[in-house]
Amino acid sequence: MELLYEFITILLIAIGVFFFTNYIGGMSLSRGYVSLNAGTVQDGHLLFNWFYKILAPILCCILVGAFLYLVNLEKYTKNLWLAVLICWGLRLVYNFIFQKFEVINKVEFSILLFISVFLSYLINTNLNEKPSLALPSWDNIISEIWLLLFFFVYQIFNNFDATNEKTIKRKNNYLKRKYLNFKELYGAVIYDLKPNIESEKLIYSILIYENFNRPFFVRKIENLLSAFRKNATYGVMQVTHEIPITDLYSVEIGSKKIIALYSKVEKTTLEKLNGVPDDWTPFAILRRVIWLYNNSDDYVAQVLEINSFLESTFYNPPKTVDKEMYFDANYSKYS
Repeated sequence: MELLYEFITILLIAIGVFFFTNYIGGMSLSRGYVSLNAGTVQDGHLLFNWFYKILAPILCCILVGAFLYLVNLEKYTKNLWLAVLICWGLRLVYNFIFQKFEVINKVEFSILLFISVFLSYLINTNLNEKPSLALPSWDNIISEIWLLLFFFVYQIFNNFDATNEKTIKRKNNYLKRKYLNFKELYGAVIYDLKPNIESEKLIYSILIYENFNRPFFVRKIENLLSAFRKNATYGVMQVTHEIPITDLYSVEIGSKKIIALYSKVEKTTLEKLNGVPDDWTPFAILRRVIWLYNNSDDYVAQVLEINSFLESTFYNPPKTVDKEMYFDANYSKYS
């Protein structure tokens, strides 16, 4: 029975650490933490990503271990390193369920997993011999000074960017596969709605982005929970509906909405420009249509990035001028 209590304790710690590190990682995007959004082509700062993935679960477990030691529950810290292992196992399951494996570096993931678990085992073994080491002490002041020096060196080398050709190629290949797959699955439905080129690109861009963030397995769970979700979003295009709907029907509804929004925004934008559009008017319209589809600046940025990739790969050649920079500089013309 004692072993069961220990296992349950470690499992709960692992689940807590998993969600906590994911939450902090999401808040740390500005510091270089990797976002797995399909539109992201930057992997951020190399050292930050590696150190965060390796050390974050270990440091969380050390803090939990220190707390357990303070409340005289150190018997649950003997195998605390297993919480780190389970945490990585949960991340593995998460990547599988959300179909992230197509865009992550599997070799890097495996190496970081091994290093993190190995370090946690060494640290846990050492703390089992001297539990008081988990608490701050003046006796460790020299070690802390060395840690400060270490982080100073880390900050210098952290300026190196982790973006590389393999990362970009892996994510671009994902976008290509998904576009061709969706064109085969839903191309006939979209074609029958007679969208213009810009609307069509936008439909596929939103399809890819929504599918990445709400993969098949998650959509099925949403359907099962429909009794508790009134007027929720369903299907691959995450359209609002009273009851669960098929992916195909969601594509039809979502496509009609995008086509209607594009037509409306295009009309109002041209009226503001006195009927004289410039080369960047379509881009301004796209930004507005995406925002009306989902009122989130991050959503707009991600979908625009996918849209730009689809344009340069399957439609027209890319423009030589930075569209977003131009639009920002001339925003008053379109607002």
